[in-house]
Amino acid sequence: MGTLGTASANPTRAFFVRMLTRDIALEDCILDLLDNSVDGAWSLEGGRPLTLGDTTNLSEYSIKIELTPEKFIIHDNCGGISLDDAAAYAFTFGRSEDADTDSFSIGIYGIGMKRAIFKLGRKINIRSTYKDASGNLQSFRVPIDVDTWVSGPNENNWDFDIEPDEPLAEPGVRIEI
Repeated sequence: MGTLGTASANPTRAFFVRMLTRDIALEDCILDLLDNSVDGAWSLEGGRPLTLGDTTNLSEYSIKIELTPEKFIIHDNCGGISLDDAAAYAFTFGRSEDADTDSFSIGIYGIGMKRAIFKLGRKINIRSTYKDASGNLQSFRVPIDVDTWVSGPNENNWDFDIEPDEPLAEPGVRIEI
């Protein structure tokens, strides 16, 4: 006997956001975002904590958090997200099967940033400034209106737009929620 068709098993974006954020505390969201910044600083210095030399100096890097009842901002000078990384994996939900999980600390599953920003708010603006292979500064932003994205017409397209942006003061990431 053959099949009669298929039964859709695709999740909705709304279900996914609810399930992704339901069991994470706000403190853990902030720790995930801090971890991403620290990973950026380590990477700029050539490795992970166990592979960095005893004289590695991370004092030039900073992570700033602003918090008001209306807004959460985390801003670092830890190198930024490259456009290639943003397009290929920084905004995907989960890591590919062949991802090098040894290069990550807490973020081995590839959901931390998305989980954190979805838990923290509904209007999100992620800005990045980074140095390209030639040493030139490049910048972009990823604006996310969660309510619009969740109710979007094409349930199979989970992509976020990447737009040109003015550079930050130095290479880093600024997330405003």
